[in-house]
Amino acid sequence: MNNKNLPIIAAAVIAIALILFLLTSGGVGTRDTFRRVATRPATEESIFTQGAHKLFCPRPSSLRFDGTHWRAPGGWKTIDKPLTTQVGAFKKAQWQGVNLGEVICQYNGRKPGDFPINLQRLAGKIVLEPRGSDWRSDSKTVKTCVSNLVINCPFYEIKEKENKNFPELYKELFG
Repeated sequence: MNNKNLPIIAAAVIAIALILFLLTSGGVGTRDTFRRVATRPATEESIFTQGAHKLFCPRPSSLRFDGTHWRAPGGWKTIDKPLTTQVGAFKKAQWQGVNLGEVICQYNGRKPGDFPINLQRLAGKIVLEPRGSDWRSDSKTVKTCVSNLVINCPFYEIKEKENKNFPELYKELFG
């Protein structure tokens, strides 16, 4: 490794750490920055998820079987070829990760004994660790929300910022 590249690498690491800090801390700004949250009761969930998109698993009625995979709007798809060709009710959502992770949505088949249908988002699948009364910790890296209603299991993705190349980002952060 060339010693001339060390300052650039160090700046990149610092920039990434600063961006992650700003994304997880809610950023910096005046008191007015947080007015939207302050108008409703402050909860751990509302403070944690400010600046994020609230998402849900697809409703069972939106799932479509194409003969090979189950799909739903928003980039949801089964990874393995499912053994069930008729969807029943929503069963649960499961998140896996550390602070950031991905969600799998599970649905029952229509008949008793049918194998479950597991949907994953293939694009933009990284979401914040879910918080809320319906999410239960199975382990340090897995949370599960068991419900018949998808609206009881919200999860949040960080709003995408305008993509900037490294020189623009460096100039913005370090002037």
